Amino acid sequence: MLAIIKNDLGITTTAFDVVLQEMIDECKHQLDILGLINDEANVLIRKAIRLYVRANFGEPDDTEMLIGIYQNFVASLMTYAEYEKVAT
Repeated sequence: MLAIIKNDLGITTTAFDVVLQEMIDECKHQLDILGLINDEANVLIRKAIRLYVRANFGEPDDTEMLIGIYQNFVASLMTYAEYEKVAT
């Protein structure tokens, strides 16, 4: 997932790897708290993670818009049973 995020952001150095990985983990934790699966193999979960990192990394001009897109996207995932985490 880190490689995908770095490619999205056009980052070729390893200087931000720790920060980016923490953001990925933050998003996955957030999805977990919301009762959603956080399987990186799922294309829509990857999209949620990508949106989260893009909205929170650096100081993008469109931060508020990206955060809104992320929140709406996650809210839509919550309406689908296949994205609900199965209780163990």
